[in-house]
Amino acid sequence: MDTDVLIIGSGITGLSLAAALAPHTSVVIVEADPAVAYQQSARAARQLEPTVDPPVLRALQRRAAELIATAFGAGASSVASPRRRVFAGSERQVGDLAVAGGLTVADDPAAALGQVGARDLTGAVATDEGIEIDAGVLQDHYRAVALDVGAEIVPVADVHTAARVGDGWAIGAGQDAINARTVVNAAGAWADPIAVVAAVEIQGLQPLRHTAAVFALEAPIDPDIPMFVRDGVVIRPDGDGLLVGDAVGSPGIPGAVPPSPAVVQNLRRAASTLTDHSIGGLDRAWTAVRTRGRDGLPVVGYDGEAGGFFWLAGQGDGVVHIAPALAELAAASILARHGIDRTDARHGIDRTDAAGTGEHGQPDTDAILAALSPVRRVPTRPSADLGRTAPVH
Repeated sequence: MDTDVLIIGSGITGLSLAAALAPHTSVVIVEADPAVAYQQSARAARQLEPTVDPPVLRALQRRAAELIATAFGAGASSVASPRRRVFAGSERQVGDLAVAGGLTVADDPAAALGQVGARDLTGAVATDEGIEIDAGVLQDHYRAVALDVGAEIVPVADVHTAARVGDGWAIGAGQDAINARTVVNAAGAWADPIAVVAAVEIQGLQPLRHTAAVFALEAPIDPDIPMFVRDGVVIRPDGDGLLVGDAVGSPGIPGAVPPSPAVVQNLRRAASTLTDHSIGGLDRAWTAVRTRGRDGLPVVGYDGEAGGFFWLAGQGDGVVHIAPALAELAAASILARHGIDRTDARHGIDRTDAAGTGEHGQPDTDAILAALSPVRRVPTRPSADLGRTAPVH
């Protein structure tokens, strides 16, 4: 099988890129699992928060929101809907977060939380810019678009061999032998292992396991109350229940594993301790892996040594929130390498968001790609704190 671009991984990252590329060049997606997005995106975070992450991620989040609105038109509210977000902690913690995100510290923390029923607050900071995304609907959309414009998806095709041949790559995936000009490593938690198979230097990506649980409530709550983040725990309504999630995560290895009963019990205890709600029985619980770059930013771009090997990994807990924007940038970069002019795709990100300089509203995709490049110098990643965008599964 021959193709211009081979994408490894059928999460929302790979699907959105295929949808952007396939109108202009041939695309094949290989997926180790029998179904697309089985491991990651279906359990991905639902909350888009464009105010507390680094400027590069804020720019990508805002652009992604624009692309979602354009793609769904009048139906966009079924995919993305507003939800207020409140961070609680010590006065110093919320003060630091307010400065970093340009937010306002609440004079009355309890009032800022509405009906969330939080206990023993010393400080809170709130933002009205949060957007909750239905990850399942979004990934189904990109899968349908990718197939409609000619992309091919090959399931049960674990990559077992990869070799540079001439100006391209020869890939063994499942029972297929595939030749491609560009290989895109969008394998999520498996991105570094894929690099090892291809004899490409790894990026030192950090897989982190996050567990979430939905508990029944003895009394109903307003489904529109804010998301509440405190002490490494995220709490928000989920249907008639209460979702409680681990916002920090713990080091793990790729793969689907059942949630630990001890972790689920800790989440129940946190919900009972941090809120006044009467927590009922467990409805469901799950664990998902978020993979981050060493500095907390994604890794996007052609490898510095291995020609034709394109990284698209490390999006962390914000994968759903930035995938459309990263697909736009990655597609423009790949098509340019293939000699296909797509300058109209290199737009939409404010220069002031990306780098803090230049004329507002002008394209600055080069600045974004430089910040995310696999060859960038990566400092030691700071430890997670209150200001990290919290994953909600």
